[in-house]
Amino acid sequence: MDVRNRRTEWILIGCVALFAAILRVAYLGRESLWYDEAFSYLAATLSPAQIWSNAIQSSHPPLYYFLLHLWLRLVPDQDAALRLLGTVWNLALIPTIYGLSRALLGERRLALTAAFLVAVSPFHILYSQELRMYTQVMLWALLGVWGYWQGRRTGGWRWWWLFGGAFLLALYTHYFAVWPLLAVGFHALLRIRDRQAWWRAVLVMGVVGVLFLPWVGVVMRGVDPELGALRPLTQTYALDPLKPLTTLAFLIFGISNQLWYTGLALFAVVAVTAVLLLEGRRIRAEGLPDGLLLVFLIIGLSLGAPLLMYFIRPFFLTERTMAVASPFLMIVLAWGVSRRQSPLPYLAGLVVVGMLAGVVMHWFQPDLKPPYRDVVTWVAQQRQPGDVVLHTSDGSYWPALRYVDWSDHVVLAGDPDPRRSVAMHRLVGGDVWSREEVIARGNRLWLIVALEHSVEWQLEQADFFARQFTLLQRHEIGGIQIYLYDVTAVTEE
Repeated sequence: MDVRNRRTEWILIGCVALFAAILRVAYLGRESLWYDEAFSYLAATLSPAQIWSNAIQSSHPPLYYFLLHLWLRLVPDQDAALRLLGTVWNLALIPTIYGLSRALLGERRLALTAAFLVAVSPFHILYSQELRMYTQVMLWALLGVWGYWQGRRTGGWRWWWLFGGAFLLALYTHYFAVWPLLAVGFHALLRIRDRQAWWRAVLVMGVVGVLFLPWVGVVMRGVDPELGALRPLTQTYALDPLKPLTTLAFLIFGISNQLWYTGLALFAVVAVTAVLLLEGRRIRAEGLPDGLLLVFLIIGLSLGAPLLMYFIRPFFLTERTMAVASPFLMIVLAWGVSRRQSPLPYLAGLVVVGMLAGVVMHWFQPDLKPPYRDVVTWVAQQRQPGDVVLHTSDGSYWPALRYVDWSDHVVLAGDPDPRRSVAMHRLVGGDVWSREEVIARGNRLWLIVALEHSVEWQLEQADFFARQFTLLQRHEIGGIQIYLYDVTAVTEE
């Protein structure tokens, strides 16, 4: 490629990245942190030793919390600034997916389409504005696959180092990075005739596994099976037979409050999947490009393995935990747009139109996250010294701990499905009190009821305080109930 074409190429990528930055930075701090984001923030405020020991019993490896710990020292303590870390990772994904797509499939226009799809994907916009590790693990996985592919092509050890280093970082970011790593290993096995590439892949994957063992030891030594690290695997949930479809729709279209948009997303996913299956024979006859085979293996294993485990024994499997498959889905969509004499380009075009509609809706639709920041801000304006502020759920309590540092600010004990131990609450500056302890402290009680967890139990607790004490105020913000009681005045039943 001559210098002029290369310059044009990078100008186009820069324009796509700039457009993506505008979509992501707008309203970056509009919504409150919710429970998982508050957990990230509170975990990152711990010391590096506490993060490494998994003192907070996270369900994820520690690399994201380490990097967020450093990020907290560099930026203002504001939601938008904190979330900018995820935005940076996601913007870096755009030139990376361009480079990987170009290497895998050899077409500049296809690679540019894949980069554009990431830029306008409602899923990527949503999670670039989330204080979680999903954009980070997607970037590491893409870099790892790029390193593997270029290592096979060139034989250069620097690419094999990139393969191993990126996947090691990916595993220390999210456990589900193991699926694309195994997909790469399966691809190497299918191409075992290239002995040098096969043995190098095995060697690098073995080194990655050995270097990940220290963290496995940390988790297994300190785990409480009922809380934290292994909680998603220990509890059984009702089986959702639509999980494969909703997962694919979510990883492309994100989430919306609009029923019509959800219907469009599901229809598009079903239609594209059906056409791909029907065209399988034709695609095989034409010869499936090896790079595209690798992409399909990654998607198949990254989605198929967790979903198979889920259908064997339903566990807490959320669509976002399979985020590592999303950029590879963008590559498949870009390839679908480039097909000829097939309905696939039209369906892929429908998907793109739906994604663009989702971008517009993302700007104007109501907030998707509970307004915990508004709740504690309002209580702070009304609260008097000596008041007790009590949450019936850690769902509102942990975000509140991110925003305020009050004395006598606690969560109610007795949750039948606890997500964190008393020690973990105290580790991040909170506390857990019984009803008797609450009543014995102060004259006024603020009760915050956010019905997102243990709903029946929370309603029972709210009813107890309503029957026992005189109500002074009642307020609602975004469906979250706020009550103020005089606990010195007992009502007559």
